[in-house]
Order: sequence, then structure tokens, then C-alpha cells
Amino acid sequence: MKRPTIAAAGLAIAMSLSSTGLADPHPLQQQLQRHLDAARATQEAAEGAKASERQRLIGEHMQMMQQAVEQMQAAKPQAGTSMAEHQEWLIEHQKLMDEALLQMIKDHELLMEEWNK
Repeated sequence: MKRPTIAAAGLAIAMSLSSTGLADPHPLQQQLQRHLDAARATQEAAEGAKASERQRLIGEHMQMMQQAVEQMQAAKPQAGTSMAEHQEWLIEHQKLMDEALLQMIKDHELLMEEWNK
């Protein structure tokens, strides 16, 4: 008789964990991800471009990154969220910040390539 109770409890825990893990990111975070995706496309175009076009695209990418960073600095989790939702927001925010940092590092590498030619 205890086995069905244990199985039901385990199923309830698994369902609650899976529903929190599948939550959509906050709409602002979704917007930021789209912005970072567009910035990455610009950066990739810069990688394959000739010198003058490359400089222009890197400059455009840097402006896009500045906008993204400003939006991330202003972003805050919604008031009244649960601790789990707050934690999910922070994890997603950290992923966005990591993505932005990696793109800025790549910009630096591209500029250094041009400098060293």
C-alpha cells in the first residue's frame, strides 16, 4: 500500500520540477536574447567582410552591445515573484550577460586581428 503513495509523491515532485524548469524567460529577457542573436549575426558578417566593411560592422555590433548592456543593467525581476521564479530569472539573466561578454571578447579579437595586419 505504501508503494503507490511513494510513486504518487515521486510523480508529483517530478511534475513540479519539470514545470518550473520549462518556464519561459521573462519577456524582456526574450527581447534581449533576440537582440543578442541579431548582434551575433552582425558580428558573424563582420568576420567574413573586407577591411572597411568589417570596421563598419564591428562598430555597428559595438553599438548593439552597448544597447543590450544598458537594457541588462536596468532589468530587474518582477516584484512579488517566488524564490524559485526569482532564481530562474537570475539564471537566465546570467546567461544573457555571459553571451554579451563572449560577443564583446570576440569584437576585441577581431579588432586585434585588424591591428596586427
